[in-house]
Amino acid sequence: MNKSTPITILLATVIIVSVAWYYLHKPRYSEEGFSIILTKDSSKLLSDADIHHYNAVSHELTLTDECADRMKKMREPLIGDFVIIVDGEEDLRARALPRPV
Repeated sequence: MNKSTPITILLATVIIVSVAWYYLHKPRYSEEGFSIILTKDSSKLLSDADIHHYNAVSHELTLTDECADRMKKMREPLIGDFVIIVDGEEDLRARALPRPV
């Protein structure tokens, strides 16, 4: 057995335990319904109460006036990774695409 074998076994064990812990302890959100959460600061971007109309064919959302005003006043641009939550469970975790230059 060479000197690197114990280190390799330790690293493999840490990786396996980390992956197992992640899948066993996925974040659970307490809220019912639909919401989009920004992952950079865990802030709620919008929820089903902010949706005035949803077109199931084109998947377009029409937001309430209050939600649109709130988003216009946000200091940071609406870019970055996000999570879609449906009935308290993570439904989709998405990585934002870089802006075209």
